[in-house]
Amino acid sequence: MLKINKSIICIFSIVTCLTTGVSAQSQSNEDNFTMVFMGDPQFYWDCGGGPDNDEESPVATNNSDFCKDPENLKLDGTLQSKIVNEIQIMSIINEKNRINSIKSDSFKGVVINGDLTNTASSDERKQYDSYYSYVNPWRWFIPVWPGLGNHDYQNGINRGDNGLPQKYRAYYDYNGDQAAMVQYMGNVIFFLDYYGGINSNFDIKKWEENPGQDNDNRNITGSLSYSWDIGKFHFVQLHNYPGYEVYFKNGYNSGISSWEINMTSAIVPQQGNALSWLNQDLTLAINNKHDKIILNWHKFDDITTEEKENIASSLKPFAKHIKAIFVGHLHKYSGKQSNLQLTSNGQTYDIPVIYSGSPINSRFVEATFNSKTPISGSSNTKCTIKTQVMNSFSPANIRAAASFPERLETSPGQYIIDCD
Repeated sequence: MLKINKSIICIFSIVTCLTTGVSAQSQSNEDNFTMVFMGDPQFYWDCGGGPDNDEESPVATNNSDFCKDPENLKLDGTLQSKIVNEIQIMSIINEKNRINSIKSDSFKGVVINGDLTNTASSDERKQYDSYYSYVNPWRWFIPVWPGLGNHDYQNGINRGDNGLPQKYRAYYDYNGDQAAMVQYMGNVIFFLDYYGGINSNFDIKKWEENPGQDNDNRNITGSLSYSWDIGKFHFVQLHNYPGYEVYFKNGYNSGISSWEINMTSAIVPQQGNALSWLNQDLTLAINNKHDKIILNWHKFDDITTEEKENIASSLKPFAKHIKAIFVGHLHKYSGKQSNLQLTSNGQTYDIPVIYSGSPINSRFVEATFNSKTPISGSSNTKCTIKTQVMNSFSPANIRAAASFPERLETSPGQYIIDCD
């Protein structure tokens, strides 16, 4: 069983939950714990939708507490993005301190469901790293489990020519930012694995040196999906969406000078394997008694019907074990918004789909996982997951972000999942 503790020098801070009807001392930290789910730090997405606005019209002004203030709209867009992320971080740290003051070490970490950057530029990547870095222990001392979103790689592939003369463009691909973002995520995964923060079966099949590339660039193959366990719960990070695959290069189209990235599908068996990576991962988790599955990815709605059907088909064998899906992508949504319906062995399961919120919209989701929730009037217990949308831009929180036990302002959006 994976143990997660404060000695892990990882990433990020997090929100947690209160025990209902039972003392903190009566349960272990793996029976009852809290995590924070958020999406789309997306440096430098601003109140107008950012410079690369492809899935939302500039509606942030109507949905974000920060963007409703006319004075904030006068700020440079890059500064807007920095401010809302700083507020989000302070809010989560405040909640982490409050929760751990009630029950020591019960706050387990933060999941970031995609779009760490807006265009995957080097500056945006460095900005994300400086705010949410997995090597920034002075701030976090808690694991952060990030995922890539469409803005981190998909949107920019084969879109730029960097001023290359037309006659050479057929021979050269400019995807350096996207390749660097994939390699950055690989480094995060190796770091988490080194410190015991994830399971060792993460999906990186190739990570090889390329002698024709500078700066130790690696040729990479795999979906980069990874998983981790806390108590009976098994968490999986699937990045953009299950089934996403793309092959791209940076550099000349052929020869060792090409930097090659082959993002494979996590739900399709790859060469030499009878089962997909996700099928193998979930089967192993269930066999090891981590049989309450929480899936994470970025895009839920903004994919094709065929892609949705492929995802559903791959998840059906595990339907009774999948308790929730946390996603990002649509900034204005937070909390439960939808269901993924799966039918397995004649039984239909409605899996709740919970949007993680975003810094630009001043929201994140706090989830309390309690595998031993007391049943009223009975000596028995049941498993529950309580999710609550949190408002990071509440005036009280901004005024005293580093204090506790003042609790963050909650927003409409509480939802309780039966996870038995």
